[in-house]
Amino acid sequence: MGYALLEHTADLKIKVWGKNLLELFQEAASALYSVSTDSPLPQPTQKSQKIKLEVEGKDEETLLVNFLNELLYLSDVENQGYQVAKLELKNDKLKAELLPYPLPPLKFEIKSATYHDLKIQKTKQGYEAVIVFDI
Repeated sequence: MGYALLEHTADLKIKVWGKNLLELFQEAASALYSVSTDSPLPQPTQKSQKIKLEVEGKDEETLLVNFLNELLYLSDVENQGYQVAKLELKNDKLKAELLPYPLPPLKFEIKSATYHDLKIQKTKQGYEAVIVFDI
């Protein structure tokens, strides 16, 4: 459904929302790449090979931070962005299939997703979370 930038003195703060938890995670991943570049994000090509990713966490917040930090790690190592093709949430595990694409030039580097003020909340429209990234 979307995301919005929020004011923060030193780091990057965003609010993301989705109809369900999986859409919330997908929007958070998309926002991670969108906010750090001035260019539109490229689409994965037909030749893009899906990458599988699995993270664990004791709760939804831990899963979200672990997921976003794993995406940041992969992006740093592979110099690629990732579009979420599929997500599956079971108990304390999140499984993802990702489609890579070349990263456009970045305005700034996001170092990590943090737990600072992180809370996933259920709303009338679905779910929302405020995430602070260390930049």
